[in-house]
Amino acid sequence: MRVVKTLLFLMLIFPGTISTANANEIGIGLATPVPTGITLKLWFDKSNAFDIVGSWNVNDQKYYVHADYLTHDFSKFSVEPAAMAFYYGFGGRIKEEDDKDSDTRLGMRIPFGLAYYPQAVPFEIFGEIAPRLDITPHTDFGLDIMIGIRYRINPNN
Repeated sequence: MRVVKTLLFLMLIFPGTISTANANEIGIGLATPVPTGITLKLWFDKSNAFDIVGSWNVNDQKYYVHADYLTHDFSKFSVEPAAMAFYYGFGGRIKEEDDKDSDTRLGMRIPFGLAYYPQAVPFEIFGEIAPRLDITPHTDFGLDIMIGIRYRINPNN
């Protein structure tokens, strides 16, 4: 049931995005520390992508998922022969709470980050800060800080 709720939430926030994810490049990797989980990035063109991070705790049966639409600006940095982008976006998150009532938090986030793309290897190394606002079950403001690495499948470079 939790998986169904998560998918419905993502489809409401990003209508049409999931079904049009036939981009040329896909990245898959790990992100840490908040949240720590698996990350998947689907590119639509050279500057726009859909990013999703999911984590879970099998012992406590809790989960976390966030999904963001990102725009990348490669013109801010010159790091030849590699590439570096400043990115920003908008997204949503869903998190199972750690209390007896098992409340599920729903919220939005605005990520800002830097992504480095070395030319010699098909990886993306990134760091991100995302202010977030949880809307349910009560209003709460916070900050997600994340670093990670993704393996790039079919890189556009």
